[in-house]
Amino acid sequence: MAETRINDSFIGKHFQLTRFSIDRPIKVFKLGMFSEIHLNAPRDSEFTKKSMEEFFGGQGHDGTMKGFSALECAMADILYGTGDKYYVLSSILADAIFSTNPSIEAIMYPSMQNRFGINIAIKQQVSELMKIEYSCLNRAEGVYANGFYKCVTVEECTDFSDEKKFEMVNIQEPHFNKVRR
Repeated sequence: MAETRINDSFIGKHFQLTRFSIDRPIKVFKLGMFSEIHLNAPRDSEFTKKSMEEFFGGQGHDGTMKGFSALECAMADILYGTGDKYYVLSSILADAIFSTNPSIEAIMYPSMQNRFGINIAIKQQVSELMKIEYSCLNRAEGVYANGFYKCVTVEECTDFSDEKKFEMVNIQEPHFNKVRR
C-alpha cells in the first residue's frame, strides 16, 4: 500500500485492494541478491559457494560477485536518489532485465516508500495468467508515518466467475477496522 502513496490527504477517501493468485511458481529475479551474498555472507561459506555455482557454474567468482554487487548498489542509488521520477528508472531497469534474460518472469526490488516493503514488476504475459481471488473497497481512516494505515473495508467482491461482471457487495458491519500494513 505504501507504493500507492496514500497519505493524509486520502483520509476519508476510498481505495481498492485486490489479491491475485497463480497456479505455478514464477521465476523471480531479486534485485540485491548479489549484494546480500557478497556483503553479508562469509566468502568461504557453503551458502556463498553454492550461490556462485548456481549463478556462474562454479566457485572462485569473487570478483564477478563483487562486480554485480557494485552494479546493484549503483542501481539502488539511482532508484533511491530520484524523488518522484524513480518509477521511470525502475521501468527501464525492469525492461533491461526482462530483455536480457527472457526466463525471468518477475523482478522483486525494495520499496522506495517503506523500508520493509517490496515492489514486484511482473511480465505482462505472466500477469495475464493470474486470477483475481478477492477485491475490496476500503476507506482510509488513518495514515501513519511508519507505513501503517487504519482503514475500513466497505465493499468486497469474492465471485469472479464472470469476468465481464464483478459485483461489489456492501459490508454493513466493517470487519477490517484495524491497522493494516
